[in-house]
Amino acid sequence: MLLDSLSINVTGFFRNPEAWESLRPVLRDLTENNRSVRLWSAPSADGREPYSAAMLALDDPEIDARRIEITGTDINADILEEARAATYETSQTTDIAEELAPLDDYSEYIDQDGNTFRVRKRVRDMVTFEQHDLIRGDPKRDFDLVFCRNLLIYIDSEFKVPIFETIRNSLREGGYLMIGMTETLPAACRDDFEPVHKQHRIYRRV
Repeated sequence: MLLDSLSINVTGFFRNPEAWESLRPVLRDLTENNRSVRLWSAPSADGREPYSAAMLALDDPEIDARRIEITGTDINADILEEARAATYETSQTTDIAEELAPLDDYSEYIDQDGNTFRVRKRVRDMVTFEQHDLIRGDPKRDFDLVFCRNLLIYIDSEFKVPIFETIRNSLREGGYLMIGMTETLPAACRDDFEPVHKQHRIYRRV
């Protein structure tokens, strides 16, 4: 309970929209080879990041969304239940419609009832959620793209290298990593990644 109360779950749909635009060619490239493409959002918080990835794929005719599988993980079990519920409210501090503005017509992917927004089943079906500790948990395997955005700004420097070791070992060779717009790779890990779009913090494992 203490761990859950200390967890930081600040997120949003299409956070930093210009970075998501830079991600389009990455997803187009990944899906053009007629194979399954695996994405990992870590931490996924209340699910808006992995659902954003799913909606971006569905919304772009040059991305084959049928080939994309997305896993969202978080250390906080309660926030994962919120992610699975996929229901969000506009409030004084959160305008869900504004967050969804990068989509031409978000009604294709979201059901709206007043200030309540629920992600549609076709989007939810692309995403699964599970509990995982990014610092102490085991690496995963064979991911093509990992989102680890806006976590490092809250993490002590001694834990950043273990996080990136976990991410590196979870990526296929040539797989992509996307971090937050104000974050940088730890010096000890920079030889493992080459910049693809440095301004928007997209890298490739080498």
